[in-house]
Amino acid sequence: MSASMVTTCRRCATGAGACEFDLSARCDMTDADPESTILALNSGSSSLKFGLYRVGSARTDVLLSGAAESVGDKAGKFFAQNARNNVLLSEAVSIPSQREAISRIGRLLADSKMPAPVAVGHRIVHGGPRLRRHCLIDDETLRQLEAARAFAPLHIPSALSVIRFAREHFPAATQAACFDTAFHAELAEVARVLPIPRELCNRKGYSATGFMVCLANRSCANLRTICPIV
Repeated sequence: MSASMVTTCRRCATGAGACEFDLSARCDMTDADPESTILALNSGSSSLKFGLYRVGSARTDVLLSGAAESVGDKAGKFFAQNARNNVLLSEAVSIPSQREAISRIGRLLADSKMPAPVAVGHRIVHGGPRLRRHCLIDDETLRQLEAARAFAPLHIPSALSVIRFAREHFPAATQAACFDTAFHAELAEVARVLPIPRELCNRKGYSATGFMVCLANRSCANLRTICPIV
Protein backbone atom coordinates (compact mmCIF):
# COMPACT_ATOMS: atom_id res chain seq x y z
CA MET A 1 0.00 0.00 0.00
CA SER A 2 1.28 3.47 -0.89
CA ALA A 3 2.01 5.89 1.90
CA SER A 4 0.34 8.67 -0.10
CA MET A 5 -2.96 8.05 1.69
CA VAL A 6 -1.22 9.09 4.90
CA THR A 7 1.45 11.56 3.81
CA THR A 8 -0.30 13.86 1.35
CA CYS A 9 -2.38 15.51 4.04
CA ARG A 10 -0.37 15.07 7.22
CA ARG A 11 -2.82 16.94 9.42
CA CYS A 12 -5.65 14.53 8.73
CA ALA A 13 -3.45 11.50 7.94
CA THR A 14 -5.87 10.27 5.31
CA GLY A 15 -4.68 11.59 1.98
CA ALA A 16 -5.11 14.22 -0.71
CA GLY A 17 -8.09 16.46 -1.21
CA ALA A 18 -10.19 18.84 0.80
CA CYS A 19 -10.12 18.20 4.53
CA GLU A 20 -12.73 19.28 7.07
CA PHE A 21 -11.04 18.05 10.23
CA ASP A 22 -7.72 17.79 12.03
CA LEU A 23 -7.17 14.14 12.86
CA SER A 24 -3.93 14.93 14.70
CA ALA A 25 -5.98 16.73 17.35
CA ARG A 26 -8.16 13.63 17.73
CA CYS A 27 -5.01 11.51 18.12
CA ASP A 28 -3.64 13.53 21.07
CA MET A 29 -0.47 14.55 19.21
CA THR A 30 1.35 16.91 21.58
CA ASP A 31 4.88 18.30 21.82
CA ALA A 32 5.67 15.73 24.52
CA ASP A 33 4.23 12.84 22.51
CA PRO A 34 4.41 13.97 18.84
CA GLU A 35 3.82 10.63 17.11
CA SER A 36 0.69 8.57 16.56
CA THR A 37 0.06 5.20 14.94
CA ILE A 38 -2.39 5.28 12.05
CA LEU A 39 -3.89 2.27 10.26
CA ALA A 40 -4.84 2.89 6.62
CA LEU A 41 -7.34 0.53 4.98
CA ASN A 42 -7.98 0.34 1.24
CA SER A 43 -10.91 -1.94 0.53
CA GLY A 44 -11.59 -3.27 -2.95
CA SER A 45 -14.45 -5.42 -4.18
CA SER A 46 -12.60 -8.59 -3.08
CA SER A 47 -9.45 -7.38 -1.35
CA LEU A 48 -8.31 -5.35 1.62
CA LYS A 49 -4.94 -3.62 1.54
CA PHE A 50 -3.55 -2.15 4.74
CA GLY A 51 -0.67 -0.12 6.06
CA LEU A 52 0.38 0.82 9.57
CA TYR A 53 2.17 4.17 9.87
CA ARG A 54 3.92 6.20 12.52
CA VAL A 55 2.77 9.76 11.90
CA GLY A 56 4.58 12.73 13.40
CA SER A 57 4.44 16.46 12.87
CA ALA A 58 7.31 16.38 10.36
CA ARG A 59 7.41 12.89 8.87
CA THR A 60 5.51 9.67 8.29
CA ASP A 61 7.11 6.22 8.49
CA VAL A 62 5.64 2.92 7.36
CA LEU A 63 5.75 0.22 10.04
CA LEU A 64 4.22 -2.63 8.06
CA SER A 65 1.88 -3.21 5.14
CA GLY A 66 0.09 -6.03 3.38
CA ALA A 67 -3.15 -7.27 1.93
CA ALA A 68 -5.91 -9.83 2.16
CA GLU A 69 -6.69 -11.00 -1.37
CA SER A 70 -9.57 -12.94 -2.92
CA VAL A 71 -11.81 -12.24 0.08
CA GLY A 72 -14.83 -14.51 -0.13
CA ASP A 73 -13.04 -17.18 -2.20
CA LYS A 74 -11.49 -20.41 -1.00
CA ALA A 75 -8.21 -19.58 -2.72
CA GLY A 76 -7.42 -16.50 -0.64
CA LYS A 77 -4.08 -15.05 0.38
CA PHE A 78 -2.90 -12.99 3.32
CA PHE A 79 0.54 -11.42 3.39
CA ALA A 80 2.43 -8.69 5.20
CA GLN A 81 5.85 -7.07 5.06
CA ASN A 82 7.81 -4.72 7.29
CA ALA A 83 9.27 -1.30 6.50
CA ARG A 84 12.27 -2.93 4.79
CA ASN A 85 10.00 -5.02 2.56
CA ASN A 86 10.95 -8.19 4.40
CA VAL A 87 8.10 -10.70 4.38
CA LEU A 88 6.52 -11.11 7.80
CA LEU A 89 3.75 -13.46 6.74
CA SER A 90 2.54 -15.06 3.53
CA GLU A 91 -0.08 -17.75 3.53
CA ALA A 92 -2.65 -19.20 1.17
CA VAL A 93 -5.79 -19.32 3.26
CA SER A 94 -9.53 -18.95 2.88
CA ILE A 95 -10.69 -15.49 3.95
CA PRO A 96 -14.48 -15.80 3.90
CA SER A 97 -15.35 -12.20 4.75
CA GLN A 98 -14.08 -8.68 5.37
CA ARG A 99 -14.64 -9.33 9.08
CA GLU A 100 -12.10 -12.17 8.95
CA ALA A 101 -9.69 -9.93 7.05
CA ILE A 102 -9.94 -7.25 9.76
CA SER A 103 -9.46 -9.90 12.46
CA ARG A 104 -6.32 -11.16 10.73
CA ILE A 105 -4.93 -7.64 10.55
CA GLY A 106 -5.63 -7.17 14.26
CA ARG A 107 -3.87 -10.44 15.11
CA LEU A 108 -0.92 -9.47 12.92
CA LEU A 109 -0.49 -6.17 14.75
CA ALA A 110 -0.66 -7.94 18.13
CA ASP A 111 1.73 -10.72 17.11
CA SER A 112 4.17 -8.16 15.69
CA LYS A 113 4.06 -6.19 18.98
CA MET A 114 2.84 -3.12 17.15
CA PRO A 115 1.01 -0.35 19.02
CA ALA A 116 -2.72 -0.25 18.56
CA PRO A 117 -3.77 2.42 16.05
CA VAL A 118 -5.23 5.59 17.50
CA ALA A 119 -6.98 6.24 14.20
CA VAL A 120 -8.09 4.25 11.16
CA GLY A 121 -8.28 5.90 7.74
CA HIS A 122 -10.53 4.31 5.11
CA ARG A 123 -9.94 4.93 1.41
CA ILE A 124 -13.38 5.07 -0.26
CA VAL A 125 -13.94 5.34 -3.99
CA HIS A 126 -17.01 7.57 -4.00
CA GLY A 127 -18.95 9.49 -1.37
CA GLY A 128 -21.98 10.23 -3.50
CA PRO A 129 -23.38 13.74 -3.95
CA ARG A 130 -23.19 14.73 -0.27
CA LEU A 131 -19.86 13.37 1.00
CA ARG A 132 -17.41 15.50 -0.97
CA ARG A 133 -14.68 15.98 1.64
CA HIS A 134 -12.65 13.72 3.91
CA CYS A 135 -14.50 13.40 7.20
CA LEU A 136 -14.70 11.60 10.51
CA ILE A 137 -17.04 8.63 10.37
CA ASP A 138 -20.22 8.68 12.41
CA ASP A 139 -23.67 7.18 11.97
CA GLU A 140 -24.72 9.95 9.58
CA THR A 141 -21.64 9.26 7.39
CA LEU A 142 -22.66 5.61 7.19
CA ARG A 143 -26.20 6.57 6.20
CA GLN A 144 -24.89 8.79 3.41
CA LEU A 145 -22.60 6.00 2.19
CA GLU A 146 -25.51 3.59 2.17
CA ALA A 147 -27.40 6.05 -0.01
CA ALA A 148 -24.40 6.33 -2.35
CA ARG A 149 -24.14 2.61 -3.18
CA ALA A 150 -25.31 3.18 -6.76
CA PHE A 151 -22.30 5.38 -7.51
CA ALA A 152 -19.84 2.52 -6.88
CA PRO A 153 -21.84 -0.71 -6.49
CA LEU A 154 -18.80 -2.99 -6.45
CA HIS A 155 -16.85 -1.02 -3.85
CA ILE A 156 -19.09 0.91 -1.46
CA PRO A 157 -20.78 -2.18 0.06
CA SER A 158 -17.35 -3.67 0.76
CA ALA A 159 -16.10 -0.39 2.20
CA LEU A 160 -19.13 -0.19 4.49
CA SER A 161 -18.44 -3.69 5.78
CA VAL A 162 -14.80 -2.84 6.45
CA ILE A 163 -15.77 0.34 8.30
CA ARG A 164 -18.25 -1.47 10.54
CA PHE A 165 -15.86 -4.30 11.34
CA ALA A 166 -12.99 -1.87 11.96
CA ARG A 167 -15.16 0.07 14.41
CA GLU A 168 -15.88 -3.19 16.23
CA HIS A 169 -12.27 -4.40 16.26
CA PHE A 170 -10.67 -1.03 17.09
CA PRO A 171 -13.36 0.64 19.23
CA ALA A 172 -10.99 3.19 20.77
CA ALA A 173 -9.68 4.42 17.41
CA THR A 174 -10.97 7.46 15.55
CA GLN A 175 -12.35 6.37 12.15
CA ALA A 176 -11.98 8.65 9.13
CA ALA A 177 -13.13 8.43 5.52
CA CYS A 178 -10.92 9.54 2.63
CA PHE A 179 -12.73 9.83 -0.70
CA ASP A 180 -11.20 9.56 -4.16
CA THR A 181 -13.79 12.07 -5.31
CA ALA A 182 -12.61 14.67 -2.76
CA PHE A 183 -9.85 15.54 -5.23
CA HIS A 184 -12.53 17.14 -7.43
CA ALA A 185 -14.53 18.69 -4.61
CA GLU A 186 -13.39 22.22 -5.47
CA LEU A 187 -14.29 22.07 -9.16
CA ALA A 188 -16.25 25.07 -10.38
CA GLU A 189 -19.96 24.33 -10.77
CA VAL A 190 -19.82 24.70 -14.53
CA ALA A 191 -16.97 22.17 -14.77
CA ARG A 192 -18.86 19.66 -12.63
CA VAL A 193 -22.13 19.72 -14.55
CA LEU A 194 -21.41 20.99 -18.07
CA PRO A 195 -21.13 17.57 -19.81
CA ILE A 196 -24.21 16.11 -18.11
CA PRO A 197 -27.92 16.62 -18.88
CA ARG A 198 -29.45 19.03 -16.36
CA GLU A 199 -32.18 16.55 -15.38
CA LEU A 200 -29.61 14.01 -14.22
CA CYS A 201 -27.77 16.66 -12.20
CA ASN A 202 -30.92 17.93 -10.52
CA ARG A 203 -32.77 14.66 -9.91
CA LYS A 204 -30.01 12.04 -9.67
CA GLY A 205 -27.12 14.04 -8.26
CA TYR A 206 -24.78 13.23 -11.16
CA SER A 207 -21.66 15.36 -11.57
CA ALA A 208 -18.24 15.11 -13.16
CA THR A 209 -15.82 13.45 -10.76
CA GLY A 210 -12.63 11.46 -11.09
CA PHE A 211 -12.09 8.09 -9.46
CA MET A 212 -11.97 4.69 -11.18
CA VAL A 213 -11.92 4.54 -14.98
CA CYS A 214 -13.63 1.15 -15.20
CA LEU A 215 -16.58 2.41 -13.17
CA ALA A 216 -16.72 5.62 -15.21
CA ASN A 217 -16.94 3.57 -18.40
CA ARG A 218 -19.67 1.42 -16.89
CA SER A 219 -21.59 4.49 -15.78
CA CYS A 220 -21.42 5.94 -19.27
CA ALA A 221 -22.73 2.71 -20.74
CA ASN A 222 -25.60 2.71 -18.25
CA LEU A 223 -26.38 6.35 -18.98
CA ARG A 224 -26.76 5.62 -22.69
CA THR A 225 -29.60 3.22 -21.91
CA ILE A 226 -31.61 5.88 -20.12
CA CYS A 227 -30.42 9.00 -21.93
CA PRO A 228 -29.65 8.46 -25.67
CA ILE A 229 -27.97 11.86 -26.08
CA VAL A 230 -25.11 10.92 -23.75
